[in-house]
Amino acid sequence: MSHISPIKQRLRIHFGKNGPMKYTGNLDIAKTWERVLRRANLPLLYTEGFNTRPRIQLASALPLGITSECEIIDVALKEPIELDGLKERLLATSPVGLEIYRIESVPIDGPALQTLVRSAEYRIEFKEPIDTQALENKIRDMLAQDAIIIERVKKRKRREKRIKVDLRPLIHE
Repeated sequence: MSHISPIKQRLRIHFGKNGPMKYTGNLDIAKTWERVLRRANLPLLYTEGFNTRPRIQLASALPLGITSECEIIDVALKEPIELDGLKERLLATSPVGLEIYRIESVPIDGPALQTLVRSAEYRIEFKEPIDTQALENKIRDMLAQDAIIIERVKKRKRREKRIKVDLRPLIHE
């Protein structure tokens, strides 16, 4: 028995959030995108079941209060569309602070978007002047360590479990 995918086109949208959008959490970002895509009259493909949702997939969850210039979302469509003028259509229905940089069509059967994210780069801006030499020394000392252990608390039903996590393998430079 062969299963034919109802997806006719998969869009990858590269976007950013700044200004008032930086205070929008990940679930609300997804809802915002649902609204933007519906208002732009895209032929969205919906999940099956009782509570259907558009088949959209964010690459990663951005912490609340953080701006970004490199977020990615995949959108499944039930009909193929032309990309000419699409960015302008989406921007016309987007809230202030949601920037759209690029839209491309990607293979329907490609890997899940979350599996493609290998790393993130952060830029920190300080409100007050800092001693950059002291900061560079602290960063150099941190990167020289073989392990950077933190303790996390995982809450389970009626008890807490403390686990130790080594952050060093997650920090590249």
